[in-house]
Amino acid sequence: MPCGNVWAISNHCQRELGPVRFELGDIDVLVAEQDFEAGGDSYPAGTLLIDMDGVDRELVSDVLSRSRLQVDSLRNMPDVATHELDLPRLAVFQTWASTQNAGWVRYSLDQAGIPYTLISKDRARAGALRGEFDVILAPHMSPGTSIGGIMGGVDPKWSPLAYETSDQTPNLGHILSSDDITGGIGFEGMNNIEAFIRTGGTLITLGSAVVIASDSGILRGINKIGAGGMNTPGSILTAKITDSSSSLTYGYDEITHVFCGNGPIFSVPYYDRDLSPMQFGTKPLEDENEEESDDGENDEGEEEAEEQNKTNQIRP
Repeated sequence: MPCGNVWAISNHCQRELGPVRFELGDIDVLVAEQDFEAGGDSYPAGTLLIDMDGVDRELVSDVLSRSRLQVDSLRNMPDVATHELDLPRLAVFQTWASTQNAGWVRYSLDQAGIPYTLISKDRARAGALRGEFDVILAPHMSPGTSIGGIMGGVDPKWSPLAYETSDQTPNLGHILSSDDITGGIGFEGMNNIEAFIRTGGTLITLGSAVVIASDSGILRGINKIGAGGMNTPGSILTAKITDSSSSLTYGYDEITHVFCGNGPIFSVPYYDRDLSPMQFGTKPLEDENEEESDDGENDEGEEEAEEQNKTNQIRP
């Protein structure tokens, strides 16, 4: 391990960055918001910086030595804008109608050593989510999941349907339990999720769970592309980073690749294109008010390219 005053870990989207940050616990870790140079080397935006003055070097060395991350030693903290990489209180939201995908997310978090609290409709209905959590992660659900299905949940005609530890079911209810798993989060739960967001919480949706934001009215100004708009039955697609200053894109090259398996695809209005830090494809955006050609008509190919660019915009 290095012996300098500041330790730097370049961000190249290594999968170990998240687990290492959680393992470091209460130790302060900063994130560089722009590229910078130090000691004759260049570092990308998103680089982690640890001021080793007064820090338990043995603990930090032990954590980093068990990773494959390259750690560089800097004499001083670089002159670059930074923000703290804090440890969010994470909740994983599971519906009782779709538990398997949530199980895979839980498995991934467990393997990475990232702590979380598993919640479902009962906790969503109880409210005061912001007081307990900073981030709510909603895993992919079954294909065709609708906002109505999440709000309505398991058909109440089966009520009451308990999922609890009992003499008859000693194997149930150890990870998450409910005295009645029928019904969904309802309007009350949706209001509580919106309140969580409006008061500073972060909602992350995977795959079909995006309907919690897109189809409820919480998120406005996006349009879902129809099922026939793009068929990607497990495809690696070329993508372009359009905003490298976004923390969502730290560590990525301008031209990168993403996996898409027929998940929901969205477009954003032209005037909101800057809100999407990544796009499918590499064609440059063109001015919506581009002047007409000399003959008074826009070139047909350019029109098609412009329309395709608008369609290609996505929100990660």
